[in-house]
Amino acid sequence: MLRENRGVQYDGTMESTLFEAWFKERLCPALERGKALIMDNAASHRKKHLERIAEASGHRVIFLPPYSPELNLIEHFWAVLKKRLQSVMSYMKSLDVAIAFCL
Repeated sequence: MLRENRGVQYDGTMESTLFEAWFKERLCPALERGKALIMDNAASHRKKHLERIAEASGHRVIFLPPYSPELNLIEHFWAVLKKRLQSVMSYMKSLDVAIAFCL
């Protein structure tokens, strides 16, 4: 559970050092001690660095196995959204309108 939700969302460029700085300065301090953070295997998620940062904050990181979209819930959402977009895109005036319609 987050102590404070404001300012915790990552909005930066997905680059390792920027992500790690956000992880250390924003995410870890916002969590109650002892939390497990589940991460995918994005190239910007350097395992050893994130594990050290999390451990220093009293947390641990669990990385999903490579190529395991079935374990990553957001992948299910994207699959449904893509399917819906394919069915409505031909009569929508823009992608933004189609996304808003599907959501």
